[in-house]
Amino acid sequence: MNLGKPYQSIVTTGPFIGDFMTFVPFIGSNTSTSIQKYTETETTESVVQNIKKLSKSPIKGLYLTGGEPLLQPDAVLEIASVCPIPVYLETNGTLVQAMSDLQDLISHIVVNYDPEFEREIIEFLGECKNKDTYIVYSIPANFLF
Repeated sequence: MNLGKPYQSIVTTGPFIGDFMTFVPFIGSNTSTSIQKYTETETTESVVQNIKKLSKSPIKGLYLTGGEPLLQPDAVLEIASVCPIPVYLETNGTLVQAMSDLQDLISHIVVNYDPEFEREIIEFLGECKNKDTYIVYSIPANFLF
């Protein structure tokens, strides 16, 4: 699996701003809008061993971020199924089938809205109807210029 090294931080965007979580970055994306910023990698097994220890920490949740986590559904399944705290998923909302297979393990979903993928996102949101799902739209830096 292609995972970045997990780290702990305060959430700085979306509906969970200010919450202290452990982030697991997934490397790889199915869209050109994703920013890849992780160079250190970990095995899924190593990440799982560290996650099992989280129940003894003040961490509010485990935040699966990207790239695109749903490109690696087996890793999401392996990680989320052993996690003793809520699992938050940040996604581009384009991989509907992967989400439908995993949604019982995910507590909260954050969809990064991109108008280019609106049709896929609408279908994706239909699969998430029983979950706390949030849509984040980032305004491009050059929006005002």
